[in-house]
Amino acid sequence: MRFAPRRPTAGHEPAVNITPVAGALIAICIAVHLGRLALPPAWDEAVMVHGGFFPGDFLWPGGVIVLPLDLWSWLSAVTYAFLHADALHLLLNMGFVLAFGTGLERRLGGPRLLAFYLLCAVLALGGSLLAQVFHPGPVLLVGASGAISGLFAGVLWILWLGPPQRFADLPRRRDPKPIIIAAAVFAGINVLIGATGLTPSAGVQGIAWEAHLGGFVAGWVLFPLFDRRPPPPR
Repeated sequence: MRFAPRRPTAGHEPAVNITPVAGALIAICIAVHLGRLALPPAWDEAVMVHGGFFPGDFLWPGGVIVLPLDLWSWLSAVTYAFLHADALHLLLNMGFVLAFGTGLERRLGGPRLLAFYLLCAVLALGGSLLAQVFHPGPVLLVGASGAISGLFAGVLWILWLGPPQRFADLPRRRDPKPIIIAAAVFAGINVLIGATGLTPSAGVQGIAWEAHLGGFVAGWVLFPLFDRRPPPPR
């Protein structure tokens, strides 16, 4: 018995609907990781060293901020977010980019999401620099966790504000208690990680807990500046 294949209807939605910029970010991170796997160990180490972020490049002992002359030091404030320590680290982070980034892109649009993501990645490093003042040590930061923490803050904004309103001066905000609880749990988990030393203190590692907090604060402050709302009627 033969059955004619069913044609998708006009309203059919794919099981995973990845938006363009979120999908591009995921694809770049995966491509970078696969490219590293094809490199000789010495070359792969060079990629990590040059592409990862060294807080010590911008901070001398005693908390003195310096401006390095090395171009790679400045570029690493962005490139570190596209490098991952291993496949599990990559898989977890890309899952969060998919979960948070697609919803934010539908709200903000592709260009704004990209700018928001990169700014959160850069500003997340402020938390790591601050931690280095009190606990200096040789640390190399890699991973998208700081930027993802900013995306999480943006998602909490959306949950609080609800859909964009027609009048920008008449916001209809929801009960803030669940948002406060979610933010407190996120902060508490990261503070617990820092207090108990669950992450290594030296060598190549994932984004530190302080970068998570830095990215979240950056995302919470920046999101209202990026959130687009319909202009009021004339």
